[in-house]
Amino acid sequence: MVVKAFCLLALGLYIGLSILDFVFTFALIQLSDGMAYESNPIAAAFLDRHGWYGLAAYKAIGVMVFVGSVAFVTVRRRWVGAAVATFGCAVLFSVVSYSHQLIAETRREIATRSVGWGPPPPDPLKEPYLGLFAKR
Repeated sequence: MVVKAFCLLALGLYIGLSILDFVFTFALIQLSDGMAYESNPIAAAFLDRHGWYGLAAYKAIGVMVFVGSVAFVTVRRRWVGAAVATFGCAVLFSVVSYSHQLIAETRREIATRSVGWGPPPPDPLKEPYLGLFAKR
């Protein structure tokens, strides 16, 4: 029972980290004025062809596949399922941490660049914003 509860907690954390990954990806691409891009080629194709809704759908499908896989493994071998869920959370946490670091570096670069660049882009994580999907 404890392993099952741990798996559910880890999967909830994975879903939360996935949402944060999407928000940070959006913020970084908007904030960087075109200098940052989605480095996953499949995700980039979804973003190019279908916009932010397409990228959100792609990431949601990835989360569903991961959650389903962990659930399937957990039914057969609980400890393996818990280990896979923990590993997935660790990997996604490193991605989110790296994205956070890139956002911080981009903010520092924007603060120190010359006036010739023009006005800085709005920061989606700091300013009041209409929502992730307000911009296309």
